[in-house]
Amino acid sequence: MTTKRPPTPPLSHSIQTALLGALGEADPLGHVLHPAQTVEEHGSIIYHLTSHFESWYAATKSNTILINVANKQMIVTKDPAVYEAVLNAPTAENFDTPEANHVVFGYFLPHSIFIVENEAWARLRQTGLHIVTKQSLDSIPRLVAQTVENLFNTRASSTTWTFEPNDEFPKLTFDIFHHFFYRWQSNAIGNESVSAQHFSDYSTICNALGSRTALPKPWLWRLPLESNHVVDKARESLLAQVAVLIEERRKALAANPDIDLSTLSIADALILEANNGVLTNEELHDTLISFFVGGFDTTTGTLSTMLSHLAKYPQVQDELREALRAAFPRGKEDLAAATPADIAAVDYLVWTVDEAMRLVPAIPGLPRACIKSCTIHGFDIQKGDSILVDSTSAAHDPDNFDGQTDLLDFRPTRYRNATFKPSSSMPFGYGVRSCFGQRYAKTEIQALCAYIVLGWKISRPADLSLVFDQNVAVSTRKGHGTLIWEKIVN
Repeated sequence: MTTKRPPTPPLSHSIQTALLGALGEADPLGHVLHPAQTVEEHGSIIYHLTSHFESWYAATKSNTILINVANKQMIVTKDPAVYEAVLNAPTAENFDTPEANHVVFGYFLPHSIFIVENEAWARLRQTGLHIVTKQSLDSIPRLVAQTVENLFNTRASSTTWTFEPNDEFPKLTFDIFHHFFYRWQSNAIGNESVSAQHFSDYSTICNALGSRTALPKPWLWRLPLESNHVVDKARESLLAQVAVLIEERRKALAANPDIDLSTLSIADALILEANNGVLTNEELHDTLISFFVGGFDTTTGTLSTMLSHLAKYPQVQDELREALRAAFPRGKEDLAAATPADIAAVDYLVWTVDEAMRLVPAIPGLPRACIKSCTIHGFDIQKGDSILVDSTSAAHDPDNFDGQTDLLDFRPTRYRNATFKPSSSMPFGYGVRSCFGQRYAKTEIQALCAYIVLGWKISRPADLSLVFDQNVAVSTRKGHGTLIWEKIVN
């Protein structure tokens, strides 16, 4: 069988491109010299770079391309025949997480599932998956209702509230997560002192993960800069807080040996696994933090982009509200008392959430590194190549959606009487390393969407363009995500 390297697209002739290859097309110099102006115009470096992919596919007439990124060979693909093999067994064994991920996550969480390999990775994944699968999700609709009401009542001075979701939704999802996973009565929304410190530390670390992944140079992080000091201080503070939580919960569990295991929080279940020798203490600390890191930005980003699309497409919002009212006649009151199964039974809601995650995936690409040369779909992939599964372009490709040509529109009904390949849309990844917290994430996002749409009419300023950006996850770009909530009075 004849093999070949993927084609390389033509680039501009700028000095930055001559020095940095495809990365030069994202104007890294502009991000250094004029960061606010460049981000306002193009978004982050990562987002700016990925915005070129579609034109490069078209220029090469190939759904798999080879680009040079700062002297590193990167294969970018939206072809299911290629990326399914990269992400799934048995050929997935030829690929690993990229070195940049190891360097960046290793700085913060060296014993987490993001870093460990082989037996340790399999053990951590199996343990986490087992615990998450057993966990009842029935409390989530009630938690969502309480937390959304707390947010609105704390912030709004009337029945109408105008706000920037990137300022408010992180605290909303932070409080829901900690109530559910840790049984800790967090109130970041109300700026309670301990919750506020915890939230600040997590936010600092998540922002650092995003910016440092774009430029994974550890020597930069050791420079005597105030920004580095802030990140290191947040890391130490967070580790200390988690250590206190573990000690408190260990004492509580020891004092109640007959506790019903089915009622345990995920944190308590992990602590018991560590007590039984399944996890080391270092793995326990990093796993507790990584559960949150893995879902914080992604859930917040998905909620922001989904509600922005519902505001942009009022007919879809009205149809969704009608479907929800049919299922929950007393509106928010019924929703708060519902089970996750009740909520997931509303087809239009499921379609809406799936469509939002397809149109703007929170994680727009799945990176891998080739650790063993191989041939996939006729392409020669060499050891040392970086691979980026372009999940955003794959989700916008008519070939993956029965030839549909309106894939840049927000149309939930495309899922009515239609079955698409699971790999066509990959908001939680795909294959052997897919997100094992997706059951919780889907339930939370569905409950949030349903409760908010039942309680408020959502709109946007008429003259505001809807533009996105990416740090860790994709969300609305600063200054372009403003939402207006108008309380519905029955």
